[in-house]
Amino acid sequence: MLFPNSAPTGIEQADLPASAQSLVTKLSPIFRGNSFRAISVDGRRAIIDYEANALDFNRSYFVRNYVKCLAIARLSNLCFPAPAGSACDFGSGLGPFSLAMAGVFPSLRFSLYDQSVAQIGLVKSYQRTGHLPSSFSAETKRMPFTNQPDCTLRLFSYFFCENPIIYDDKEELLTAIGQNALIVDYPEVMDSISSICKASGYEVTSISKIELPLGPSLRRIIGQDSIKVSGGAFRNGS
Repeated sequence: MLFPNSAPTGIEQADLPASAQSLVTKLSPIFRGNSFRAISVDGRRAIIDYEANALDFNRSYFVRNYVKCLAIARLSNLCFPAPAGSACDFGSGLGPFSLAMAGVFPSLRFSLYDQSVAQIGLVKSYQRTGHLPSSFSAETKRMPFTNQPDCTLRLFSYFFCENPIIYDDKEELLTAIGQNALIVDYPEVMDSISSICKASGYEVTSISKIELPLGPSLRRIIGQDSIKVSGGAFRNGS
């Protein structure tokens, strides 16, 4: 089970690793009262600008993305040997994937990369207040992947859906993924990536649209009764 200690009513905030509790609590008030001024457009939640409104973006999406990343981190722990060394989190935002992985693999070193100055600025701000580990390195960095530092494991959370030019090109995709990668993304993106990687000799363990029920505490924070997770672990078998 990805969340073995969760209550029968669903995953609760208490089921999350202690390393995430303070940041989840800090970002959670967005759905209480009328504090979120842009919560819907034509009855649907607004898409908050990633750069110009970085804090509101994370108040809206960080916790749900963190829970999805934690599910994939625990999936990888069930399927693959524990990685050692360093993990590079590309398109990291505030770092939900790195924070999730740190709760499962505390010996890993994490480097967060994003082209958004505002998102990396938030990472450093929350490190200063103790809401994110000070051991995380964070840097504004652009692609291409041929210029990226070497690392044991690469993390991608909703990176490829925002950069379809990479996963549409086989060579670009394989260069980006490297030897070992964990990915969280939309089902259609995961299907395409998994197909290419399997044909290229990767060992792939993936889940698609797995529905995780949420308990009352996370329902209040996220604003949904459940969340669907699609993602996977990729290892180059060649």
